[in-house]
Amino acid sequence: IMPVVPQYVFPTMVGTGKLNAPKKYRIAFDKAFEQDLESGDVVVNTRSDQLKHTWCDNDRSKSHLNASPGIKDNLLEFIDELTKEVNQYAYYHFGINKERCEWVCNVAWLNELKPGGFQTKHSHCNSFLSVIYYIDLPKGAPVTAFHRPIVEMKPYFSFEADRYHDANFEFIKPEMKEDTFIIFPSYLHHEVEMMPQCEEGKVRRTFACNFIPNRIDCSSYLLELR
Repeated sequence: IMPVVPQYVFPTMVGTGKLNAPKKYRIAFDKAFEQDLESGDVVVNTRSDQLKHTWCDNDRSKSHLNASPGIKDNLLEFIDELTKEVNQYAYYHFGINKERCEWVCNVAWLNELKPGGFQTKHSHCNSFLSVIYYIDLPKGAPVTAFHRPIVEMKPYFSFEADRYHDANFEFIKPEMKEDTFIIFPSYLHHEVEMMPQCEEGKVRRTFACNFIPNRIDCSSYLLELR
């Protein structure tokens, strides 16, 4: 009798990495945070009052980017560098040549998480790819947990597992450090657990953004972003 050999079909691809010379962007991040705090371009999360986000102003008169003034004034060079990494990831993820399309950052925001704060489970709509860049990650601070995509079946069945392995885990927490980033499909649900008290009262700060392609072509169908 041949034994059953488990195989994983259609695994979810994410990409992690680190930019060259990331420390040079530290001043830019600090300036962006400071500018938006002073101007009031910051909102408190609706579920957690210890989590703040920079405000996206929806002003696209000069570019496709929807972001706060602090980001637009200080982090465009950083976003350009991050876009290069997204283009590389998309080349592998979608299996298309780089000449087929360019990837555009259409929305970006900064997050500041203080002790007692958290981010509930969510996904990013109206985008293809998303990025989280860890600016400050104090010892003991939570990394983002990604939930296993649910396969739609009708009727839908679910078991409470007796043991977990690579194919049936409920969520995974990729190992991340300061000045590293993770690129993932925007449909992936994710959350951040409650932030504990960390050394010297430090906070968790991240930069997040979404990307869309400027051109989609399939067979005789074509969609272009102008």
